[in-house]
Amino acid sequence: MFRILVLAAAATASTASGQIANYVGSAGYSFSNGLQVAPGQVISFFVQGLNVPDAVASDVPWPTKLSGVSVTVPNPPNANYPKALPIFSVSSYPDACSGGLFNFCNLTAIVVQVPYEPTCIKTGAIPNECTLGAHPPVVVQVQANGMAGQGFNLYLTGAAPHFLNSCDSIYGRASVLCNQLITHADGSLVGAYGWPGVSPAKPGETVSIYAVGLGPTPNSKTGQAVSAPDPLDLDVYFTPAILIGSTLQFSPSIKADWAGLIPGFVGLYQINVKLPPLPNGITPCGISEGGNVRLFFGFSSGQVQQDTVNTVPFTDVCMAAN
Repeated sequence: MFRILVLAAAATASTASGQIANYVGSAGYSFSNGLQVAPGQVISFFVQGLNVPDAVASDVPWPTKLSGVSVTVPNPPNANYPKALPIFSVSSYPDACSGGLFNFCNLTAIVVQVPYEPTCIKTGAIPNECTLGAHPPVVVQVQANGMAGQGFNLYLTGAAPHFLNSCDSIYGRASVLCNQLITHADGSLVGAYGWPGVSPAKPGETVSIYAVGLGPTPNSKTGQAVSAPDPLDLDVYFTPAILIGSTLQFSPSIKADWAGLIPGFVGLYQINVKLPPLPNGITPCGISEGGNVRLFFGFSSGQVQQDTVNTVPFTDVCMAAN
């Protein structure tokens, strides 16, 4: 269900077959974030040279071994931390290459969930925040048929949101239309006119936005789906930035009506938010574009400033004035 395409880093590992296998990276985030993840984050590890069949978990809780592959934690940060990560799928991309700074082909994506269990003593108010010092990194290893590769680090943070779209490999191969996973009340997709079943949102409409990486909820459990909607303890806010011509016009932040884990899925969050009014002159969104209103994410109502937009998670929404 959850596979994210963007590649991030490089390291080396070895496989059971004796081939050299590169740990290419993991993703859905900016390169600067590296392997910064939230508790409960669903993410893909991309490995080059794994020679195993494709497989998908058939039920929850997700298994910790699939198609001969496991992702282990050889030195857990505390006695209660899981020693292996739940796996949803193992998928090979024999004809796909990562490109960018590193040119890796013949990739295998291993879709896992980072455990919700804390890595340190918590202060209480801030999700997964340490009482003293920084979070210790969690070292994980990809194993193929019992042979372990070189370890690499996961750095835990309170939240590392990734807002889903149809080009995330959560859907399998990338879609022709990279449309954000944002829906109207009837479940149809929000987006530009021109594709069947897709239409812009309107000012004042409440839409649902889907994401991974928002951190723990009261009933969240590693590898498992909640049985009922499970809201986050903290409020979620968005700062709208509306595209007027070629510039972004910022509006006051808006509080989401609801945000939390939804039943039937592992680590999938839904955020319901009422969209803001639009000024005159809004730039229409085209089929090839993400949207004309950018919603910057936060756990407080503080405004996002122009000089910080490159460091704040966001999702784009296609809106029509009427």
